[in-house]
Amino acid sequence: MASQSSSDPDAFAIGVSHQELESALESGSLSSAREAIERILAATRRAAAAHAVTEAYQRLGEAIQSGPRRSSPILAAANLRRLMVQSTFFGARFRLGFWAGACRLAAARRNQTYFSSREAHRGWDVARADALPAAALAALDTAYRLLEDRPMTDAQWRRLEEAFRQFILVL
Repeated sequence: MASQSSSDPDAFAIGVSHQELESALESGSLSSAREAIERILAATRRAAAAHAVTEAYQRLGEAIQSGPRRSSPILAAANLRRLMVQSTFFGARFRLGFWAGACRLAAARRNQTYFSSREAHRGWDVARADALPAAALAALDTAYRLLEDRPMTDAQWRRLEEAFRQFILVL
C-alpha cells in the first residue's frame, strides 16, 4: 500500500539513513553516525510537518557529539525508530527505507542470515505491496533472483549489494 504523504522520498531517505545511523552507533563509528544524522536532518528539514522530528534528531546528534556514553545514543536511536515507524506521516516509507538500508548492509557483509529473518521477509512483503517505479521493481526482482541461489558467490553478493543500491537510488 503506497503512502499518500508528500514526504515519501524524504521518509524513505530518512529510513535508509536511520539504518546507517544505528549500524554506525552499534559499531562505535561516531563519525559515520554524525554523517547519518546530517543526512537525516537535511531530509527532515525538507519534509513538511517535520519540526518535532528534526528536533529529536538534533538532540540525538548532540548526544552523539557529547562523547562516550555509547548506550544512550543507541537506545535513543532505537526509540526514535519506533516513533518514526508508527508515524502516519513517515511510517510506511520510513520502514521501507530502513529495510532497504538493512538489506544493502547485509549484502555488503555477506549476511545470509539476515535475508532469512522475519524482518527481511516483512520488508519484502511491504516492498511488493507498495506502488513502486519500474526501476525500483527491477532492482528488487534482481535481488530476489540472486537470493534464490545458495550458497552465493562473492560476485553474486556484490550484485545483490548493487541491486539494493539501485533500489535506494531510485526511491
